[in-house]
Amino acid sequence: MDDDTISFPAYRSEEWIERNRKIIAPKQFMSNVDITPKFMINALKIDANRVKVQLVRDDIKNSLFKQSLMQVQNVEVVSHRWCKKDRVLKKIYTIHGRLKFGGIFHKLMDREVLEREIWEIDRCGETISYNITVYKEGEDGFSSTIRPRSLRGLYEMLKFYYLYIIL
Repeated sequence: MDDDTISFPAYRSEEWIERNRKIIAPKQFMSNVDITPKFMINALKIDANRVKVQLVRDDIKNSLFKQSLMQVQNVEVVSHRWCKKDRVLKKIYTIHGRLKFGGIFHKLMDREVLEREIWEIDRCGETISYNITVYKEGEDGFSSTIRPRSLRGLYEMLKFYYLYIIL
């Protein structure tokens, strides 16, 4: 990701949030996905609308990236006590192939998997991996989820959501 390296803190301060309000997704994020909302497909037939549609696509992509990054930060903040340095998003890999499980679940939830990726994060010299899944929700909605790929990461995620949020 050389030129697209993203550095971010484990802890989201108000200052960091304000500075990164318009964060731009790296080129590798969702590089193989068309994220045109259904209601805009007809607008593509008119040349004057193509620029507007591309701006909407870029906004959706950047928003999904920011949503995913903030979910990663939710897990990374648990390790903030022993690693105060910024994290670095080193690589993004696209996962090819079908999901073994969950296809029926996603259909019941009216969402379709658009992209599955692995993000490699440098945490104080240690590589931490996350599964990132981007969904199309209904006709015009989009969302993303993250899941750490290690048992320790899953523990940190559970710790954040059940200890920091609930208590």
